[in-house]
Amino acid sequence: MKRSSIIICGIVYVLGITLPALAQEDGEWQLWATQSMEVKFQERIKMTIEEEERFSRDVRELSYHHTDGGIEYEVSDWLDAGINYRQVYELKKRKWIEESRPHINGTLKYKWQGLKFADRNRLEFRIIKGRKDNVRYRNKFTLSYPLEIWSLKAEPYVADEIFVSSDGTNLNRNRFYVGLKMKVLKNLKPEVFYMWQASKSGKSTKWTDHNVIGLKVGLAF
Repeated sequence: MKRSSIIICGIVYVLGITLPALAQEDGEWQLWATQSMEVKFQERIKMTIEEEERFSRDVRELSYHHTDGGIEYEVSDWLDAGINYRQVYELKKRKWIEESRPHINGTLKYKWQGLKFADRNRLEFRIIKGRKDNVRYRNKFTLSYPLEIWSLKAEPYVADEIFVSSDGTNLNRNRFYVGLKMKVLKNLKPEVFYMWQASKSGKSTKWTDHNVIGLKVGLAF
């Protein structure tokens, strides 16, 4: 119990000094709403499907939608592997851009003293209408701590994700997350997070910041 209290206080301290600094960055606010479902076929194999909508311009306009589906296999206690296909529609310069995005994923996992570490590596093959195809690598590192409060299972976490593209922009995006996963019913897993995103496009050296509130509702069977 004493060790758990120290870890929780540490996470709260990190959030306390990080969030105010991030909130001062220039940039609009966005809302990302995600609905997902996963179904286990066997002990180590599951199918996943996800829908996501993003509202930009300070949550006044629908500017993004994707549908993502795939298969994930738990290779071992320390490694998950998966293959997915994502169909994306994104509003850019008042025009909807369609993108096909198959991707493969490998996640390294580790537990220590109650803490959970996850390092997800994703390779995306981006097929965008009217543009040159490219490949993008994404690495997301997550630190979380599962706990139970008044019979409610919760898992606060912090994460950071980088994007590296083959289109000449190299490292062109970084996302920092602070969130909370919950399990309120046997099959219902809601999640809420704050995310700060810094990104650049083309050959520009200017980074644009966005503040994102994310709401997720997941079903697991």
